[in-house]
Amino acid sequence: MASFRNVSYTGSNPYSIFVNGNASFNFYGIAVPFSFSYSNQQINYSQPFNFNQFGMQPSYKWVKTYFGYNSMSFSPYSLNGHQFLGAGVELTPPNIGLKFGLMYGRLVKSVEWNSEKPTILPYYERYGYATKLGYSGKVGDYEVTLFKAWDEKNSINSVPDSLGVTPQENMVYTVKFGKTFIDKIKISGIYAGSALTRDTRQSENLEQTSSNEYFLIKPNATTSYSYALKGSADYLGSGYTVGIAYERIQPNYTTLGAYYNNNDLENIALTFSKQLMQGKLNVAGSAGEQRNNLDKSKLSTSNQFLGSLNVSYAPTQRVNVSSSYSNYSFFTHIRTPFDQLNTTNPYKNLDTLNFTQISHSASLNSSIILGSLDDKYKKMLLMANLSYQQSANRQEGVGILNSSYFYQGNVAYSYCIVPINLSLTTSLLGSYSYMPNVQRLLMAGPVFGVGKSFFDKKFTTSTSLAYNISMKDGNYTGGVYSIRIGGGYSHQKVHRISFSFAFVGRNNKVDTVKPKTYEFTGNLGYTYSFDQK
Repeated sequence: MASFRNVSYTGSNPYSIFVNGNASFNFYGIAVPFSFSYSNQQINYSQPFNFNQFGMQPSYKWVKTYFGYNSMSFSPYSLNGHQFLGAGVELTPPNIGLKFGLMYGRLVKSVEWNSEKPTILPYYERYGYATKLGYSGKVGDYEVTLFKAWDEKNSINSVPDSLGVTPQENMVYTVKFGKTFIDKIKISGIYAGSALTRDTRQSENLEQTSSNEYFLIKPNATTSYSYALKGSADYLGSGYTVGIAYERIQPNYTTLGAYYNNNDLENIALTFSKQLMQGKLNVAGSAGEQRNNLDKSKLSTSNQFLGSLNVSYAPTQRVNVSSSYSNYSFFTHIRTPFDQLNTTNPYKNLDTLNFTQISHSASLNSSIILGSLDDKYKKMLLMANLSYQQSANRQEGVGILNSSYFYQGNVAYSYCIVPINLSLTTSLLGSYSYMPNVQRLLMAGPVFGVGKSFFDKKFTTSTSLAYNISMKDGNYTGGVYSIRIGGGYSHQKVHRISFSFAFVGRNNKVDTVKPKTYEFTGNLGYTYSFDQK
């Protein structure tokens, strides 16, 4: 499927083209999915990644290949979801338990230093390759991976030493295993070793820096070695599971195959899960401790309790309630429901590295079916969701500084008239965030939607109306209203035409130059499904 967007704005450049799409072809059992994106506009990234991309993943039975822009994950401590431009293959032959993977490509494109734009850092062009070999069978699960990445020293001109940007080289190997004993005890673990050369331009090669297992790199005085390990042991009882988990990542552990690296931490936790009330109530969680400053190089050591709890309860077919809490740290995008409602601009929020580290998160979700469960004429559903996240900003010797708090809520009601394929939805959204002594932001508003299908569901339509207001520190800053219309038509199960239109109007009380702006987007797509046998 491909979509074409002609976006009109009220600014100085009113017309721009944004084309993206994906498709999947199948010829005699060979599946060829691919995706692409293109724009005639100059996208200004803060990171060295292309917006115009093309990627495909042809596969045949147990052979899957990658060409163009793709991402693969071999290990959480080496190549882990990093995008690359190149080629890869994964082999999973049946019945013998073996699996094999291989990739090679460019991880980062070069970016020259521009003194007129000091906020944009330069980058060396970076390449990498990785391979993995695994086996799964009665004797257990085993896997070995190798990863190497290096920067081309001559890919950019010289940069000021004060920037600290140097060409690097990295090798990581991982060993993973898993084994179940007497159908009750399951043991698993992974060990990773990393060698990182901070500056490959250094010619000094000290003998004590060499290490035989890192045979893919040439060490020098800037080379450092580190490891990470993670393991668990679980007892599988009747309706319950108990276990222990351990993780240790050295302070300087780094891999160039991931966008973010957690290091300098040691976790130990007890884990459990239990089914109650004949499976209607499920409880799972963990409790333990985390500490840092493993090499005693910091002025102080932080010890904190780590815990997580997940509870789901379905007393009847009508009601479903689930909740979760965790204070484990992880990286994620902070997105509110209004990010999608209030924009038609495809160029916003393109930086894939726009992550925030979360230290606490909690959520509560519930749904209830109204009316009779056997009613074939109408169906009614009421849903409510609430989530909370706290971001962390830590410094040595000091606790959490300038933490941000995010709250999101949603109450929705849907009414469906089955015989005429008509659905009505209404919801109330809210988002609140604040940073102590800095700012408080509030967004809230309703959304109304109507969906209708015709001609035995061959032609589908949907319409939504939304309005929300925003407030900063208790002061009204503006409102946004949007109208969206979409639909599609299918013919003979192989042809499908889809369309969508969106109009967004903004009233910004803060912007004195353009207090009112309008945006319009139109999308048109066509899909043809190939299926030859």
